[in-house]
Amino acid sequence: MAPPVIGDDARAMARDESRLPRERDGELARQMMRPGRRDPLPADSRIVVTSNRRGTEILFPAARNPGVATSLTFFLLLWLGSIALQVYFHAPLVFPIVTGIFGLLILIGVLDLWLEVTRVTVDAGTLNWAKGYLSPGRDHGLTASEIAEVNAQIGMQAGTTVYYDVVVTRKGGKKIRVGRSLRDKREAQWLAATIQKALG
Repeated sequence: MAPPVIGDDARAMARDESRLPRERDGELARQMMRPGRRDPLPADSRIVVTSNRRGTEILFPAARNPGVATSLTFFLLLWLGSIALQVYFHAPLVFPIVTGIFGLLILIGVLDLWLEVTRVTVDAGTLNWAKGYLSPGRDHGLTASEIAEVNAQIGMQAGTTVYYDVVVTRKGGKKIRVGRSLRDKREAQWLAATIQKALG
């Protein structure tokens, strides 16, 4: 049997050692390109997630979807214009009343899109949320034992774009939308998972 060639073995080992970092880098790159892997929040997200003495805090700021808010505002102006025309041409009173009721619902939607702010605070065993126009209002709370699950669900659709809500489902079946109108489904899923994890 021929004796081993030490020089050849050393060169082979050197090639193997130099290959390992490249293989690790390649594996990391492949993992980063997998659909399941992503940053916590999209680069253009306006959602703010922080940790403080109260626990994990998620802030949903006002006017976080200016595109759809502008479109709905324009639609509201057209709707109000139709009411004005009905009054001007003396349409039967029932028509401007019914149209006005739907206009009021559209107005609420416009105000929500432009002004609503939501703050969600989670620690081990407790979830609190507060909503309001321009700033969060009074806190509402649930204990972990009252919560069945936290997930992302379809909230609304504008044209072909679907927006998602972060929904807390109580054990009795009641659903509470603690975060609304998220354009990125994976972002909504990540926020829901963050809340679920923080609850313990």
